[in-house]
Amino acid sequence: MGPAVWGEDAVLLPAGDGGRLYRNLFTGEIVETTEREGRRTLPLAAVFSRFPVTMLERVGGA
Repeated sequence: MGPAVWGEDAVLLPAGDGGRLYRNLFTGEIVETTEREGRRTLPLAAVFSRFPVTMLERVGGA
C-alpha cells in the first residue's frame, strides 16, 4: 500500500468536478485531490495508504 506500490498513479476526476476533499468511508481518512495538467486527480498512494479497499465520499467543495 502507499507510495511504494502506487507511485504517481492517480484517478483523473471528471472536468468541472469541484470536490477537493474526499473521505474514505472505511477508515475515515480525508484525501485531498491534486492538480495534474489542469485537472483534479486523486493520488492512489493517498487513497490506499492504510487500507486496500476504499469507498469515497466527497466532503469538500472548490
